[in-house]
Amino acid sequence: MNKTLTKPGYADLDGIFHPESVAVVGASEGLVQMGLLRPFVTCGFPGKIYPVNHNGGEVLGLKVYKSIKDIPGRLDYVVFVTPASTISSLLEECAAKGVKAASFFTAGFGESGCDEGKALQEKIVEIARREGVRLIGPNCLGIYCPAGRISYIPDPPLKTGPVGFISQSGGNAVYIIRAGDPRGLGFSKVVSYGNGVDIDESELLEYMAGDDETEIIGLYIEGVKNGRRFLDTLKKAASRKPVIILKGGCTDTGKRAALSHTGSIAGSKEVWDSTVRESGAMTVNTMEDMVDYLVTFTYMPKLHGNRVGIAGWGGGASVQAADICEGEGFSVPPFPEELQRQMAGYWLRAGSILGNPVDTVSWTGNPDNFRNIIKCAANWDGIDILMLQIGVIGGLMGMATMLEFLPKVVDSYIDVIKAVRKPAAIVLHSNATAAGWEAFYVQAAKCREAGIPVYHSLQGAARALNAYYRYCSLKNPKI
Repeated sequence: MNKTLTKPGYADLDGIFHPESVAVVGASEGLVQMGLLRPFVTCGFPGKIYPVNHNGGEVLGLKVYKSIKDIPGRLDYVVFVTPASTISSLLEECAAKGVKAASFFTAGFGESGCDEGKALQEKIVEIARREGVRLIGPNCLGIYCPAGRISYIPDPPLKTGPVGFISQSGGNAVYIIRAGDPRGLGFSKVVSYGNGVDIDESELLEYMAGDDETEIIGLYIEGVKNGRRFLDTLKKAASRKPVIILKGGCTDTGKRAALSHTGSIAGSKEVWDSTVRESGAMTVNTMEDMVDYLVTFTYMPKLHGNRVGIAGWGGGASVQAADICEGEGFSVPPFPEELQRQMAGYWLRAGSILGNPVDTVSWTGNPDNFRNIIKCAANWDGIDILMLQIGVIGGLMGMATMLEFLPKVVDSYIDVIKAVRKPAAIVLHSNATAAGWEAFYVQAAKCREAGIPVYHSLQGAARALNAYYRYCSLKNPKI
């Protein structure tokens, strides 16, 4: 596919994500300065790495060059960790060196609100456009591209995957990687773009819409530079791939924070939601929801209906799951009497629920019986999706026994899902203790390896699954 973009202001960004040489200007032993240099070393960046600092010396075993012009040979990509006042002259040196792109951790530009910061921002944009250097930022972390071994954190997962994420916030660009990895998310690219004075949300969205390595697109946005351009780009992107958006700055307080964070003018929530609905993209309200949606779109097979069968352990949780699923738009049809009699033949004790949801109270004595009950429910033609749940709280058995019991439950769930071949999700919820959360991540790894979406809340699972069902119901969805 030819990804070259022909509209004015757009360009092919492939070279930015796969440079052959990088420089970190301002590299030193400082926490931040070292922090943005170290990832190129620890992630195994295959090209040349050039620390730059006027003091010279050595850092992380690499020779430090006193200026950009002293670097021998080709230089593709530069990361700036120097005061805003130094950037314009350094950018001129980059242009003379033939640098293709630069990202700026440095803040103190337009987002500061002061005249000096705005003037500095205008100046670097003028230099970049005159010299043909592409800018990411200022006030950002830059690029995470595991295939190119580029990162802004020193210990990221290097697994590649189908998700592309565009974030105006650096913190959210880190969070999506950290929270997504235990649940199996792999990324093509994640970009923290900050003020977006050159490469902005519209250009990044259009790039990812045409990127063969990206199948699902997530965005965190506080404001857009050009509403019409963004809307046109969003419609085109959403017609090709799932696009999921979290909008920051929807309240008056949030708008003020967005203005001082990245200099973005945030519009009203009503206008925003209407715009996104018209485009065919989806909105979420939290980063936790964003991860749930991305996990669902990554792992869930296509849904052909919204009838859900719920099975698990815990009466209150079963009732809650039914309420939540119906509240989110799913149908929870009752199992017919004949099916209930079939399930009761495997295991029936006082307090059991077999009518959808299924709750057998306790099955520690014979997990095979519970697997057979779930298979009965899953094989019924009256449901389209299976939700298997358990609250990781210990209860009467205590946490120690719960933690011993939980792997057996998850193994049973995975066995059933593989056997019935029906779309299914696992929810390990109500993690009320540190040990419970630790157990969640251990068991989530099993689900990830089995290719099964796993969630840590019933609400989050139901919300993401219903959004996915609605997407599947669209005419010719691209999934």
